[in-house]
Amino acid sequence: MLNNIFKRLPIIIWLLLALFAVRAFTYATFTPVWQGPDEPGHYEYVHFLQTERRFPVLGEATSCRKVRHSLNSFHFNEYTSGRNPYAGKSNLDTKEMTFGKIEHQDEKPARKGSAKRLQRNQIVQHPPLYYLIGALFTWPFKYGSLLNSIIILRMLSATFGIGVVLLTYLTISLIFDKKSFAAYTATAFVALNPMFTHVTTLVNNDSLANFLFALFLYLLIKSVKIGLDGKRALAIGIVVAAGLLTKFFFVLALPLIILASVFFRREMLGDYKIAFLNVSIPIILAGFYYVRNVVLYGAIQPIYTFRHFDTSKFEQMSFVDYLTGTYFIKKLIISFWSNFGWILPRYPMFYYRILTLFALISIVGLVAYLIKTGIKRDFVKLKLVALLSFVPASLMIAMAINSYRLAKVSGVVEGVQGRYLFSTIGIIGMVLYLGIKQLLPFRKGYFAFVFIVSVMVFLDISAIFYHILPYFYF
Repeated sequence: MLNNIFKRLPIIIWLLLALFAVRAFTYATFTPVWQGPDEPGHYEYVHFLQTERRFPVLGEATSCRKVRHSLNSFHFNEYTSGRNPYAGKSNLDTKEMTFGKIEHQDEKPARKGSAKRLQRNQIVQHPPLYYLIGALFTWPFKYGSLLNSIIILRMLSATFGIGVVLLTYLTISLIFDKKSFAAYTATAFVALNPMFTHVTTLVNNDSLANFLFALFLYLLIKSVKIGLDGKRALAIGIVVAAGLLTKFFFVLALPLIILASVFFRREMLGDYKIAFLNVSIPIILAGFYYVRNVVLYGAIQPIYTFRHFDTSKFEQMSFVDYLTGTYFIKKLIISFWSNFGWILPRYPMFYYRILTLFALISIVGLVAYLIKTGIKRDFVKLKLVALLSFVPASLMIAMAINSYRLAKVSGVVEGVQGRYLFSTIGIIGMVLYLGIKQLLPFRKGYFAFVFIVSVMVFLDISAIFYHILPYFYF
């Protein structure tokens, strides 16, 4: 099957895959160790599984001496205090300062109910699949070079990223055409996106979650196009189960399966028993982990807070006021485009306003496209595009609700990372293309393709030569 897929790939897709591989190697090797989001904590989870051979518990200390010594040698503590030799002019917010203090605590288990217990090993709230895979790949180096383990894990993440690039093309080409500019543009948006490349070349469970969600979307759209049989239903169920064992957000796949079954019941469903496998298998295979959470923490997914501040200003704040009256939107936009590691963005806000305007114009164009498609009575394509567009929208709403809930608990705007949208990055690229194409006079789509690719190339070059290299090396 894979041989047939690779044989039919257009040259432009091979080129984009090669470009991503080269860029991934560049990002993975030029970004210093521990400078990615929460990378020390993600690695310590892997190390804990290797040495303790059990799942860690939220609130227990899992810091290892090797990581702490490495953090010191890379000036991580000075970095989080604003004195890092890599970034003499940078200032960091309270979150990063707090993180640095947490990571440099001694390996003493916190007493139950103590304040410190709330501030330890926050990564442990994530399901274990990515870390189990990482522990397997780095097993020969568990007592050896720390740098070797980090590079292996980063390359493993980059491999998942290559899979996302390929699956983006395969998924969008099912909706349009194998040689359509829609498929080319969505793939290019993923392959050339600097922030996606950065996140996908770190020790981070996002890389596996993004790959599994891209695979899930491909299998779902393929089931719509050619029907849902027992093997495909089983495959979807296993992928969703793996996703739920990687990140909790994957629970969004379950309502998406139900919506697809309703929208495309004629195309997908020949037997409702087969469709039932899509939802039941993930619950059966991943259920043990979430039952464990309920037993340990009294919740399916435990809430972690970095710190507790005054919550009074959020207690009476409505959800709408939270979105419009805080810097939630600002943090979301910045962390989607250029929040590399612990780096504060160097671009002025005018830069982000242009990118936001670009996205909003594309959404307007997408609505026009959907109306036009409905007028043409191409209802299958209309429902497919609408269903896929619903995915990043619902994910963004879920992020906003979660952040609003955390603010009421911690007293600060947390849980806002644009990179959480990267599980749907191919869909976002498709939306941008369809919207821009609809508003441009060039109906064949090549101009929208060239325009979006040019924007992504500019962002990538500026990320490397204006963000990363100057920040860490010059």
